Amino acid sequence: MNIADFSLFRGLSETEVQTIIARSSSFEKPIAKDAYVFQQGETPRYIYLLLEGGVQVEGLGPDGRRTILNRFTKPGTMFAEVYAYLDHKTYDYSCLATEDTRVLCIPKELLMRHTDDPLVRKLLFNMLSILSEKAYGLNQKLLIVMEQTLRQKILQYLHRVADEHGTADLSFNREEMAAYLGTTRPSLSRELRNMEEEGLIRIDKNRITICTGP
Repeated sequence: MNIADFSLFRGLSETEVQTIIARSSSFEKPIAKDAYVFQQGETPRYIYLLLEGGVQVEGLGPDGRRTILNRFTKPGTMFAEVYAYLDHKTYDYSCLATEDTRVLCIPKELLMRHTDDPLVRKLLFNMLSILSEKAYGLNQKLLIVMEQTLRQKILQYLHRVADEHGTADLSFNREEMAAYLGTTRPSLSRELRNMEEEGLIRIDKNRITICTGP
């Protein structure tokens, strides 16, 4: 996928994209699997674009429990952009590479000091569109975690990620899914087993199908 096709650069030519990258001193960075792109408590310096691989955004609560906030695998995905506009703020979460990964690091000063540049203005417009989509996604997760029971959370999550046939191919393993739903792996596994025995779902490894009838 050409970098000029990424959502952040929508409406810009490849030459214009390369101009922005050169002018801002952006650079590509390889991240090994299980290494951190950034860690909770660090001072933000960059906006990141995923070039290849995958990353997982996660946080640790006061009790030490890990919570998975999101996972990105699509090339061109932008992340950590919110911190570009927060002065004197450190990361509230960490970002881990789930496989060997490459990211584009864009210094956040590009968006702070060059707002009179027509190319940067296009970038800012695209960023606003991306942020709106992310806000919608976070609202959907909020609806999931607000459910009162674990079963309701599971069903809400499955309905969100399933295809038109009610089948969800999960990118999470059981431990990661439990962290995403805010529960423990044993509790999740037990509830999934109960739901399968009751005929609510069918499980085939990381594929779960919602049963709509007998």
